[in-house]
Amino acid sequence: MAHHDIAKALNPKLQQLQINPTQIAEKILVERQKEEHTIIISSEAFQNICDLVNVKEFLKALGPENITIICYFREHLDYAIAAYRQFIHAQTIYQPFRAYLSGKFESQKNLIDNWKNHGDIKLKWFDHQSLENNDVVVDFLKAADLNIKLPSLRVNPSIGGDLLFLKLLHNYQGNELLDYNQLSSISTIAPEWSSPFQVDDCTASVIRSRSEYNSSVAEAIGREPYLKSFAEYELPPSRDIDHQLLSYLEANHNFLLDKQLKQQILSGAFNNLMDCQALSIT
Repeated sequence: MAHHDIAKALNPKLQQLQINPTQIAEKILVERQKEEHTIIISSEAFQNICDLVNVKEFLKALGPENITIICYFREHLDYAIAAYRQFIHAQTIYQPFRAYLSGKFESQKNLIDNWKNHGDIKLKWFDHQSLENNDVVVDFLKAADLNIKLPSLRVNPSIGGDLLFLKLLHNYQGNELLDYNQLSSISTIAPEWSSPFQVDDCTASVIRSRSEYNSSVAEAIGREPYLKSFAEYELPPSRDIDHQLLSYLEANHNFLLDKQLKQQILSGAFNNLMDCQALSIT
């Protein structure tokens, strides 16, 4: 059973997934080999569980000698940009960045308090200044005191740059660009097709000031996060979108953009589609 599915099944809010927590635990115990002593369950979807009643039942059925909960927190804006890119990648609806931020990335105090009652909890910032060898998997294994050989290729691509812009534009128009896996594959072709987008430092400061996310996590971890600047990234579409991304898609995916739409892109008609600059404090 996929770990994301386990997290969803243990979330009482997702009533459509009627799976007994004890049955999930029993399946995991059956899959475990005799020589295996540690069970690792990892999913971002666990953060969406507010009521841990099913988690408690699940852990009781597993019957572990010790429970270690390792939770990584991205800095507020870094997390918001990454989550937004993944959201547009996976969805077919249009939502600008400003609207996406609304009601998200609030104080994490309740989440931390809830989970620390269910095991030995370790809280860590997810940034290159904190991670062992700048690698979250290596860092996790060290935090969990596990010695596991890592596969040579570990890729979790997310779209960015002009590829993110083109997907957002197609969402805006109610059309499909390419499927999720195709977009993931394309994002690995050129670094700029998987890069974050520009948020100027002033806007970044406003976004961070409107949320208690960073302060709540910093209080629990005991130090402030590294505040990455996104000012040096490009805000798509780039001036080279026609000669690079659009030419690549036409040559390799038989994707030909409507001439009128292409001209609108090149003339700057959709430059504010993402809506992530010059946020003011109101």
